[in-house]
Amino acid sequence: MFEKEKRYSFKKGLPRKAISTPYFTLRYGAASGDTGTNAVVVSKKVSKKAVTRNQIKRKILNILRQHLAEKNDTIDLVIYVRPQIIGIEDAQIENVLKESISKI
Repeated sequence: MFEKEKRYSFKKGLPRKAISTPYFTLRYGAASGDTGTNAVVVSKKVSKKAVTRNQIKRKILNILRQHLAEKNDTIDLVIYVRPQIIGIEDAQIENVLKESISKI
């Protein structure tokens, strides 16, 4: 989980721009504060098991930490995970997420 300052607050609404992939939808926009905020949403439609949902969140957040530190942009990111992500290798998820972040 990100530090409290870097967590996205849904009270502001959602970022307008979106990038769709077979595994997730990445929504992004300009940061409202000094630093960018992030969120990963994994619904029960993806998996009924909380353990599986939390594992997916941890994988994606770990990849985000590594690649957003390199980018140093102030953007807000919200990632909505799709059910197709289950059973996919971590390296493939990382490649798709890298490509999506580089498009921003």
